[in-house]
Amino acid sequence: MYGGGNPRSRAAAWADKAAGDLAAAELLVRDPALRWTAAFHAQQCIEKSLKAVLVALDRPFPKSHDIRGLLLLLPDDLGLSIDRRIAAELSESAVAGRYPGTEDPDANLTQELLAEARRVLLWVRAYLIPPAAP
Repeated sequence: MYGGGNPRSRAAAWADKAAGDLAAAELLVRDPALRWTAAFHAQQCIEKSLKAVLVALDRPFPKSHDIRGLLLLLPDDLGLSIDRRIAAELSESAVAGRYPGTEDPDANLTQELLAEARRVLLWVRAYLIPPAAP
């Protein structure tokens, strides 16, 4: 499911995919008609970032887009948290935003989601850096 190699290198590949989603979101957010797509990619960035940590820890995870559920799989003492409201909005963006008849996120919410995606990805990238050898 995760590909070959050691857990840290597999985790880095997940983080790279997350970075691609963040880059897409940053481009898409410039067009108000594509705001929902930017929110979707922000969610994907965080989802893949969380999965990167789970891969690094060699912990299995379900095929799920639920940010809150993925957070529950992380150790309590890890130090990574996401505001509950933001997590709910992100999970909503993964599903409902892709279909007609749903309300697109407003500009402020979309910016919040992108800011959270940036913060989480930066945290994950730092977490994945191996400790310096003595």
